[in-house]
Amino acid sequence: MAKQAGKVLRRAINLQDAFGEMTGGAPAVPQAGLAVMQGFLDSNGDALPAILDVIKAATAEVVGDPAATNLSIATKELGMPAPLLKASIPPSNLVARPAAEARGDIERMLTAMGAPDFKNLGGGLPDDGFYL
Repeated sequence: MAKQAGKVLRRAINLQDAFGEMTGGAPAVPQAGLAVMQGFLDSNGDALPAILDVIKAATAEVVGDPAATNLSIATKELGMPAPLLKASIPPSNLVARPAAEARGDIERMLTAMGAPDFKNLGGGLPDDGFYL
């Protein structure tokens, strides 16, 4: 849209890098997750590894070839044109990994958001049950 209007855009800051510098962790903001309720886990826990494998594979495909990514659903839901979404993929540092593997990054983010008393996060960091 900006290009069509003759405006020049530049990336003023890489939020991923800034987050890593701020927290002393990886240059990646934990942005999304798959929450699984205990009832689902009890009934379908054996399917969870396959679901996570599909998410990991899809993420690798999107990161590997953003131009080939079908963004029709995202374009509709987000109201943004596919070229804009495709251009945002490389600097987004998309990864798919289990919460247990990302725990340090998640806790650094939550600490940065909730310190000093964590009132806005329920009083503290999530316990071990949060990280499958």
